[in-house]
Amino acid sequence: MGQEYNHLSLYERQVIYRMHHLQLGNSIRKIAQFLNRSHSTISREIKRHLRTSFGDMYYCQVAHDEYKWNLSNKKRKEALKSNETRDYVEEKCQLQYRIYIGFSFHDSMNF
Repeated sequence: MGQEYNHLSLYERQVIYRMHHLQLGNSIRKIAQFLNRSHSTISREIKRHLRTSFGDMYYCQVAHDEYKWNLSNKKRKEALKSNETRDYVEEKCQLQYRIYIGFSFHDSMNF
């Protein structure tokens, strides 16, 4: 079966903040080992939410708020929303189908 992934919790983000910025000297691998996470997860989290305007700092609450905002604003896109769009696509598909059916192998040999 495939790997199961979980989002970082606020607690885990607080640990990253404390270990990465407040207790200097902790490597990303050491933080990952402490949280039982992949070092790539920790690295991406820090890079994704690094605030350069504040002197290259990772803020756990800001990161978690951004995560919650992105999660709540994630919307599934409906395929072919309007009837007009759906009709247009169906028409084009049927046209392509008619062209394909009308085109025989023999016709393709005549250049």
